[in-house]
Amino acid sequence: MDAEKQLKLDIISLLNSKKISLDEARVALNVSERSVRRFLQLFLKNGPAFVLHGNSGKTPHNKIDSATISKAKKLVKEKYFDFNMTHALEKLSAEEGLVINRETFRKNCHEIGMVKRAQKRRAKPKKARDRITQAGVMLQMDGSPHRWFGGVESCLIGAIDDATSEVVGAEFFESETTLGCMRVLKNIVEKKGLFNILYTDKAGIFGGPKRVQFSQVKRALSELGISIIFANSPQAKGRIERLWGTLQDRMIPEMRVRKIRSFSSANHFLQEQYLPNDHNKKFMVLPRNLVPAWRVLPDTIDLNNIFCLKERRSVKNDHTFSWNGITYKLTSDFKYSIQSQQIEIRTYLDGTWKVFFADREVEVIQHHTQPKISLESVQILLDEKDSFKVRKDSHVQIPSGYYSVDEKFIGKQVTIAERDKCILIYFQGKLIESHEKLLNRPTKSSTKSEHMGPWQKTLLPGSIYRKAASCIGPHCDQLIFILLQRGQGIVDNKSIWGIVNLQKMYQRTAVDEACRIAIKMSSCDYGGVASIMRLRYKKTGA
Repeated sequence: MDAEKQLKLDIISLLNSKKISLDEARVALNVSERSVRRFLQLFLKNGPAFVLHGNSGKTPHNKIDSATISKAKKLVKEKYFDFNMTHALEKLSAEEGLVINRETFRKNCHEIGMVKRAQKRRAKPKKARDRITQAGVMLQMDGSPHRWFGGVESCLIGAIDDATSEVVGAEFFESETTLGCMRVLKNIVEKKGLFNILYTDKAGIFGGPKRVQFSQVKRALSELGISIIFANSPQAKGRIERLWGTLQDRMIPEMRVRKIRSFSSANHFLQEQYLPNDHNKKFMVLPRNLVPAWRVLPDTIDLNNIFCLKERRSVKNDHTFSWNGITYKLTSDFKYSIQSQQIEIRTYLDGTWKVFFADREVEVIQHHTQPKISLESVQILLDEKDSFKVRKDSHVQIPSGYYSVDEKFIGKQVTIAERDKCILIYFQGKLIESHEKLLNRPTKSSTKSEHMGPWQKTLLPGSIYRKAASCIGPHCDQLIFILLQRGQGIVDNKSIWGIVNLQKMYQRTAVDEACRIAIKMSSCDYGGVASIMRLRYKKTGA
């Protein structure tokens, strides 16, 4: 099946599954609406075989019977073994009465290895697929691993408009990855708008056979209403395959002359200078329809929450979930338990990640679980007689730092063991607590949330004080945190709630700005922030 037939089958399949409209199929195939409807009727009637000719698979009426073929093979082996094919075919017709067409005779001579002279056949002409008529309808996308710069292999991921040959987006990466493809596609949508079809190979990144059910790129494009069509061969998407040869021939010497050896400088040269000033101006062509088909991106769509990795995890009975081998605990307040429900983890292009439930962000912290330790493999650091005493702040002090235990062990003597960078605390031979060993960390104290006092818990981002302040702004949150730390066990409710309640009289941005000024002035109390608000917004009453 050639590229044109494959494209016709892909477009009609998408139209039948209602993933694209009739008008989009008409534009992609470059035929009339009546032809598209006829193709769809044939697809519903004959299935994928509608793209094949009606005589495909049928026995030709002039096919030569097998007895004649067998007799001709025997004569060639025994009598005409030193005749060339043309001469032997003439003898079979004149002296043996066997009428066989030349191509059938040649094929059977090849099967028995009795070809007298190698025949060079001319290649059959391949019908070129016409370009899409409008810019912004279909993009071809691929990645090209090569030694582009610096003598090491990197991958250039790019996309080209099928109608105009404009390189609408490209960027260098260490390898062809999902996040790399998403970054290129996001930049294209932000710069040009939404397109209709992405034409790619069958790589798993784009949802090919190996990843047909869980391709992140395919999921992101479907959320934007963009369809993916897969090519069965490199020749089917020859426009972008030829682009790589052009870039390797022209751009690599340009980067060598400029002594480009890093990803940042290579991407800057590619996107800011070479593509807009050299390549696109030279190789772009005019489409048959000058009206572009790019669609405007709606303001309600946040591309950061589309071009990201989305994974789902089940919530356990204790409101924890596991991800990448680490257990996390949900700290947001829920009116009801969400155990056994699915939460969504979104990993963004910059490497950060957030957790969402019912499309709303929830707060999480790492949950420190007590590891299962084999007592035979534990090495006791000190003898029983050299045990440590638990301090009044529920911590045990050892050379590597301070480690928390339950407050009921205050004043008790405990022993310490270490295994696999894990500090184990024993009381009367029983393991009571475990911590990760503090290695080259700024803090020298490891305190678990369950060992914190009421005041210490107010310092956590999930406390009612910090949550109320963060709703106003980051500077307000920072100021409230300073007030909580300064209290050393006593919460200054008057200052904290006085500052938070200022948003009832002033805008949140104004309160946050006043908190920033108060931090610089060291006027960290309600009176100082309120005075700043009255002085700055007295006239406007904002």
